[in-house]
Amino acid sequence: MRPRTPTASPLRWAIWLAASLGAPVSATDNYRLSELDFFGDLPRVLSASRLEQAMADAPVAIEVIDRETIAASGALDVPELLRLVPGFQVTDIDGTQSIATYHGFSGAFARRMQVMVDGRSIYEPGANGVLWAALPITLDQIERIEVVRGSNAATYGSNAVLGSVNIVTRHSGDDPGPKLVLLGGSQETGRATLQYGGRRDAWSYRVAASGRRSEGFDQRLDGHQAEFFTLRADHHPLGPDSLSLQLGFRNTEFDSELFPIPRQRRYRSHYQHLIWNRSLDSGSALRLQLYHNYFASQDAQAAVFDLGLRSHRYDLELQHLWTPGRDWRISWGAGTRRDTARGPGIFDTAATIDRSQLRAFANVEWLVSQRWILNGGLMIENFSDNGTFFSPRLVANWKPAPEHSFRLGAARGYRMPTLLEQRAEVKLQDGTDLFLQQIRNPAGIEAEQVASFELAYLRKLPGWRGHLDLRLYQDTLENVILDVRNAALVASLGDPRTIPGDTRVFSDVGKLKVRGIELQTDLTPRDGTRLQLAYAYADSPTIYRRDIDPPLLRSTADAVPKHTASLLVMQDLPHAWQISALWHYVSDMAWLDEGDELSAHHRTDARVSKRLRLAGAELRLSVIVHNLFNQAYWEFQEPGSGFFGNRNDRQIYAEIALQPY
Repeated sequence: MRPRTPTASPLRWAIWLAASLGAPVSATDNYRLSELDFFGDLPRVLSASRLEQAMADAPVAIEVIDRETIAASGALDVPELLRLVPGFQVTDIDGTQSIATYHGFSGAFARRMQVMVDGRSIYEPGANGVLWAALPITLDQIERIEVVRGSNAATYGSNAVLGSVNIVTRHSGDDPGPKLVLLGGSQETGRATLQYGGRRDAWSYRVAASGRRSEGFDQRLDGHQAEFFTLRADHHPLGPDSLSLQLGFRNTEFDSELFPIPRQRRYRSHYQHLIWNRSLDSGSALRLQLYHNYFASQDAQAAVFDLGLRSHRYDLELQHLWTPGRDWRISWGAGTRRDTARGPGIFDTAATIDRSQLRAFANVEWLVSQRWILNGGLMIENFSDNGTFFSPRLVANWKPAPEHSFRLGAARGYRMPTLLEQRAEVKLQDGTDLFLQQIRNPAGIEAEQVASFELAYLRKLPGWRGHLDLRLYQDTLENVILDVRNAALVASLGDPRTIPGDTRVFSDVGKLKVRGIELQTDLTPRDGTRLQLAYAYADSPTIYRRDIDPPLLRSTADAVPKHTASLLVMQDLPHAWQISALWHYVSDMAWLDEGDELSAHHRTDARVSKRLRLAGAELRLSVIVHNLFNQAYWEFQEPGSGFFGNRNDRQIYAEIALQPY
């Protein structure tokens, strides 16, 4: 019998939700852009500076993955979509969990990228990044994804040191009536989602329930099943206010052999998210956001080792959009956050660990002239356990002609050590034999910091109904945190942690520099045809730290792959047919931690769909093929050391979507 998964107290949840709904706020959705804003030559974006801007005016490189692209890509989950973005690498740890990282240099968790859903951070405070397997969202609920390439700490703080991803969900009023989506195929995959949207007075709402299962990779113990539920309700009374309430829950049970002992695990998560907007005079607006995230991980092998974790995140933020003059726009505000985590088997204490944060931010856009725009940003963050940090950014945009835009910018940002990096005390044992342990550094570790510089060129291509985005960059990270073998430090501790085994210590391993070039283009040469090309070249010199025993002397050229590329082609055909193909390439690279060095690989995915109009309903039939030409390659791990490896072969899926008029 499986032990019960720890859950948040229903009473505490009910009290928190009641307090939120009882707050004297009401709102207007000033931050909702129309579909036309995203299907013109240059999309308008929100996630670069918290100001609605054309891409040519934004202070950073940003890519918009819209609904058409999401459908055509053939992706089944959010991480797969990030393969379309220059400089991103995506892989499956096993059949349940995925990694999406920018600039590589990642193990099972990508620690240097902020990921949000409608502005709500889903970065897990008790672990080392985003747990995609705990995310309760379907691709059909996504309106667009805004991906910032480059430091965005001035806008979204600590975890956005190398970039940010904001998943924007569809407004509940955009999905009226019922909808059923069924998918099945390779790896004994089965998925079903039932959704219903409606209106009542000034409210619109959408509820969705989904279930899924898969057996995972062949010859691996990595099957899973999951159920989740979401609710979004939007209130639009007459007047300047609007209110949005979002709730979600997900339960995922899965088999794991990421460490040599196979075991059964469970993730359980839920969230509550409240957003209030108010329109003010002269284009100004207020936005109040309040949310709570809960996550619990249960490990069924707790008698041998316990990787169980329970965490909460509470966040409150007020933002003011101010237009003091014709040539000035300012987005500024403040917020507070409290993170708590408890995991006796992974932290150095059985008590609950907590971290509080206060922050203030401002982003300024100054239209100096018709040709010059200056963007400035500053984030100030105070952490209860690490002190105060300033993350500034200054960018100049020059438009010598309407179709041409140049951008020159510099930024500095910080990443706080995660609670696990600061307080780790993990012991993994097979019976009485210790085979791996992670411990905290008794001397402590400092926050990582990044200095970013970029020169970019954006060209509108009206004849092709698209644009070209070219970026040169250099990111220098200092105080890079990794868990490394440090025999001298472990021996100096003089306590039972020195028993035999692979002992790793979270340590500052020195400096990492990444420099390169990125290219992204989105073209619509004719009606019904669309092309998206992304390419990135990255160069990373050696990282070296003398005071680690044995010394760490390692080239990061493989951990940061030199080349990544993707090409997506979409074509509409007569009689409501559509075909699309996505080619993706990654050069040689090495995944850190439990990952392996893997050879270069490429694959082609394809999708064919047909829309049928029935009596009172629309039916969409799709066939999706991953790795069309069956050019097998390994993901994350190759066979060996007790693992069977993740062999990616051809996979075929069929999808049916039925929606009454």
